Amino acid sequence: MLSQLITDLDKVITEVSTKVTPHNIREGVTIFGITGSLPELATQHKNVVPTKFDQLIVPDVGYNGLHEIVVHAVTSEIDSNIIPANIRSGYSILGVNGTLSNLTEDEYTQALLLEIDILGYTIYVYKQILVLNGSDYSVTNQTLTTTGTVTGQRLKLN
Repeated sequence: MLSQLITDLDKVITEVSTKVTPHNIREGVTIFGITGSLPELATQHKNVVPTKFDQLIVPDVGYNGLHEIVVHAVTSEIDSNIIPANIRSGYSILGVNGTLSNLTEDEYTQALLLEIDILGYTIYVYKQILVLNGSDYSVTNQTLTTTGTVTGQRLKLN
């Protein structure tokens, strides 16, 4: 019985000693003659602002861990294109209510008379308006002028 106890104790010591390695013991502590190399844990708290791109969150210099990461809620400020004019009426994205026309795809197709690319300009001609590169245009005295924010573009109609 004593011999079995000694054999079992040897097995336990062998198993424990294989797990007692420097990287499993805190730095400055010695167990079974093995001095630890595991550094003291120095963690930090991080706030993360969401972006449209992946982010790698790592501890700053002087820290070796993160104990808390707070990811802030996504808002419409994440993308300047999240505006009412770009969202279909009746829908909301990130708290921004849409004002874009509620035309169905068939109604849109019927309203669109012409879509053409000329010299870097995309021209859309609808039954009631002309849209050139995203701005509305009107015709006055056979001169096509913008009613939008595009300036310096005038086309003479013949």
